[in-house]
Amino acid sequence: MVINAYIWEVKTFWTAVVDTTYFFDLGANDRIIDSKLQEDGKLVVVGYFTTFDTFPRMHICRLNLDGSVDTDFNPGTGANDWIYSIDIQSDGKIIIAGRFTEYDGKIRNSVARLNSDGTLDEPFDPGIINGRVYHCILDENDKIVISGSFGKVGGLKKVNVARLNSDGSVDSSFDVGSGPKSAIPNGNTWVNEVLPYSNGRYLVVGDFGYFNDSIAGNIVCVDDSGHLSKSINFNGGSDLEIITAIGYEDDKILIGGHFTTFSSHAIKGIARINSDGSIDEGFDIGTGPDNANVYEIVSISDGRIIATGAFDHFNGYYRDLVLLEADGSLNLNYFTGPGGIINSGGANDLEIDACDVLYVSGNFKYIASSPTTRLGRIALFADIDTSYSSISSCVPIFINSTEYNQTGVYPFSDHSTFGCKSVEILSLTIEPISASIEQVGDSLIASSEYATYQWVDCENGFSNIQGAVDSIFHPTEIGKYALVASNGICSDTSDCIEFLSTVIESSSYPVMSLLPNPSGGTFYLDTKMVIENIKVFSISGQVLPHSFDVHILKIEGAYEGIVYVLISDNSGRQYIRKVIIRR
Repeated sequence: MVINAYIWEVKTFWTAVVDTTYFFDLGANDRIIDSKLQEDGKLVVVGYFTTFDTFPRMHICRLNLDGSVDTDFNPGTGANDWIYSIDIQSDGKIIIAGRFTEYDGKIRNSVARLNSDGTLDEPFDPGIINGRVYHCILDENDKIVISGSFGKVGGLKKVNVARLNSDGSVDSSFDVGSGPKSAIPNGNTWVNEVLPYSNGRYLVVGDFGYFNDSIAGNIVCVDDSGHLSKSINFNGGSDLEIITAIGYEDDKILIGGHFTTFSSHAIKGIARINSDGSIDEGFDIGTGPDNANVYEIVSISDGRIIATGAFDHFNGYYRDLVLLEADGSLNLNYFTGPGGIINSGGANDLEIDACDVLYVSGNFKYIASSPTTRLGRIALFADIDTSYSSISSCVPIFINSTEYNQTGVYPFSDHSTFGCKSVEILSLTIEPISASIEQVGDSLIASSEYATYQWVDCENGFSNIQGAVDSIFHPTEIGKYALVASNGICSDTSDCIEFLSTVIESSSYPVMSLLPNPSGGTFYLDTKMVIENIKVFSISGQVLPHSFDVHILKIEGAYEGIVYVLISDNSGRQYIRKVIIRR
């Protein structure tokens, strides 16, 4: 087997381009709320939708790398109501949270775990949850932290925040006590997200004025047991709801939401907080979003920040998706266009892969001028400078324990190839080579045409036979012989043939020629022998039709090239001659 491998290294530069190859016919028929990338680059989306393209998909769907529905992921009848949040375990199982009461016809209250194929993981059952779960997330110990608007989980009092063990049971060692409470008497309260933080702590954000009877401004930090942590003082927190929070460099925290102040500082919709809870005054967004509705934030590989939500302007510019520098300033070269880039419905979720490729989902119908249905992919790096080198191998190639042994073009990157700063594409061309030989009379013949030939002595350590470098070999003594054939890149050795007898031309018949050579297919056999039989073979061993009359041999048909003629005399001796037909 021959493998010719070509590896392209793709170098890219800062740009943002909508990936029009990420395509689906109809997309989701309603809003996408959350998404999560698997390790293989496939994207799982959840939300309000009940179909994706033409497939029934009740609030959950998995997509291939090109955006098509992955039919290997079959949720059955799915969830009977909205799914708000998703996370994926290291073993590929999927945690979902929402306001559903059934999954695929089986009772599950607001939280369920799925197998990697979309079927329900039935042993995992947290029991009754008397409310909605807005968010689920795995912590560093693979425990599942859920948050939302509920009062009990599995029969235990758990106010808006709970932690589950890996089997779905409630972790009784984690208890937030009376939990979040509204600053307005009898007002509603909820937790939007819980973020695993450093040193086993958790950040809790939402809409609440008190937490466990202590004053809180929509954000608190709790320790591994659920008790308020005194290591962080948020100094009154925010004036209005915090929707999302992510970790940042040096244990800093980015928050987004509806707020207009944080820790008595005027800052609208998005803020960065130091590890001690104070506002990071080195992060300045100017006037920020026009209506302080920031739903999602992600940080990219160089420390810059992307945010989106229900806003139309940011710092005075048309933007509904923004790229902020590490100091909070708006990058004016990204996501430009009248009315913003997501100009019909708004975005709810951002997911970014290892190549800094951004997945945007929500309720929109266009990204810039490209039509898309509630989901799109944007490459932040798209100007491609390509160079390549080539390698050759005679055996299958293994890359990261994956065998490449068929002709094709393979992306060689952690996730998708679109937009990676450094991408390798493996192009394989496989041409089989298999040396074989046969005995025809007193000669050994190669069964196929090769670039080079070398006959070897099997009984003498497969040593080369000097001068035996043609497709036909006339042994002069009994023995075992093989052919080492090459196609110019790789070589193969045939099986050994045991050659038991040889026929050497008698001196009484010194002349035996086929003339002219080459010819158009008609040859004159110049010999004094009495001819008993003649057979004609192509170089591949195919018997060719022919006629022979006295001395005239006619090889019929349209065959051209090398031909072997096996001549038998009336005493049983055999001779072989090679001729060439040129028609």
